[in-house]
Amino acid sequence: MIKKALNLPVAVITPDLASGQDFVRSLNSYALAPTLFYYPFWPRVVNQKDKKNILNPAYKKIADKLAALIAEIITEHHFKYITLACNTLSLVSFINPTLEKLKAQGFVSGQDFQLVTTLQLLRNMKQSTAGLFLGTTVLTKRLSKKYFQTLYTLDKAKLAELVQEIIWRVKAIQGSDVSTAPQYSGELTDQAIFDQQLLLLAQELKKLKISTVILGCTELPFAFERLTQLNPKLMFNLIDPADLVGQALAKEYSFVR
Repeated sequence: MIKKALNLPVAVITPDLASGQDFVRSLNSYALAPTLFYYPFWPRVVNQKDKKNILNPAYKKIADKLAALIAEIITEHHFKYITLACNTLSLVSFINPTLEKLKAQGFVSGQDFQLVTTLQLLRNMKQSTAGLFLGTTVLTKRLSKKYFQTLYTLDKAKLAELVQEIIWRVKAIQGSDVSTAPQYSGELTDQAIFDQQLLLLAQELKKLKISTVILGCTELPFAFERLTQLNPKLMFNLIDPADLVGQALAKEYSFVR
């Protein structure tokens, strides 16, 4: 039980404003002191010719931008603890070159700054074994089977694509960048189609006897909150990685009884 929180300053980097604000609200509930740094990175997931929803080939440029932003947060805003309100941005494809760039600039991880990522916490806390990880296709394809159960490990690739479609639709509804999304039926902002696809996903997950879901994309809490409004019977136990960040920081930097 947390007896007293220290209001630890935490920098929250987000490429999508609405989901970043949701992430910050989660951290606020743990008596932390998060500050949102919104930077519209190039999309991490893109549609290229006949290839749908692939990792942006410019991922190294994205990592360079991320490193520059972290360096600015450290030197100009004096934060030590930094987290990312984007699970896909937590992939090693982005994180490793980011850390290498920072190291080359003289920033020592663990000393000058501490980058806390949701994927790191899921692995370390073994929460990943408790449920099905849902996220972008780019992310879920790259997750280790040792730590994560995904729709790909269940051989349900089409259902994984449905999750990606729902993520794009949430982005569109929230006003985020969907310029690299594939062509789907109807407008991405169409609420009726969004609700229809969301109910379809929930029904298919129930058929698979899934009871616990890890919300591995910052757009998914919005989607599953909507699901409870549409059909309260289609409920799941939800693990929100934003809560894991809040719990980890609050427990480490609070007096615990």
